[in-house]
Amino acid sequence: MDLQTGAVRWRTQTQVGDAWNAWAAFCRLKTDPPQPDCSGLKKTGADIDFTAPPILVHAKDGKDLLIAGRKDGTVFGVDPGNGQIRWTTRITQNPDPYSAGLYFGMMVDGGRLLAPSIGANAPHFAGVVPSPDDGLYALDVSTGDRLWSARVSSDCPKRTPCVGVASAPIGFPGVAFAGSMDGYLRAYDTRTGAVLWHFNAARKFIAINGERAKGGGIAGSAIMIANGRIYVTSGYIGAPGNVLLAFGVDGRH
Repeated sequence: MDLQTGAVRWRTQTQVGDAWNAWAAFCRLKTDPPQPDCSGLKKTGADIDFTAPPILVHAKDGKDLLIAGRKDGTVFGVDPGNGQIRWTTRITQNPDPYSAGLYFGMMVDGGRLLAPSIGANAPHFAGVVPSPDDGLYALDVSTGDRLWSARVSSDCPKRTPCVGVASAPIGFPGVAFAGSMDGYLRAYDTRTGAVLWHFNAARKFIAINGERAKGGGIAGSAIMIANGRIYVTSGYIGAPGNVLLAFGVDGRH
């Protein structure tokens, strides 16, 4: 949009019939008592709208590039001047649009874009399920080429399957922090995808005021960095919790 007038400069649609409506989906569910007649509702598209805030970067050719992520794990490199798509990459080849969801945000470190992935069995983040594509991925910001993948299945010390990364990654040069819906917080080497350390926040805690608390899923904008510490909120819909954790450089919380 034009910053001076508000006029639309360009618009780019990436999915035909992309309108999705929560009421249309819920209305068709079998409930007791039954919902009102749903026959008049128009058929809606898949729930794969743009969810991650776009990121403006400088590509290798010296030009600006707008990186935008869609809920089905598809990432676009867009020319911010005219809206033309310069590259498109989907994290997974699975035709299921919910098998590799990208929900809350991405991160850029140098020429690398870090995009999270989490599997679900239904639209709107309703049923999180383990997926082979769950994890954190790095793409070249200029071309969209995959640089590395860090699947949570390769760093899952618990007996039950780990689930994907639901939080927006955040970090500083060389390190990215990302949280999963099962409560795991991981620090990644942004150059290689190697997990530098992890912490399971889905446990019981005694808070600084002496109260009992419990960690849960880490999702959304749950992580912040300030004054040499990492702050993490643990608890989300479907994986409840009620703690704020602080981590220092010595690894203690």
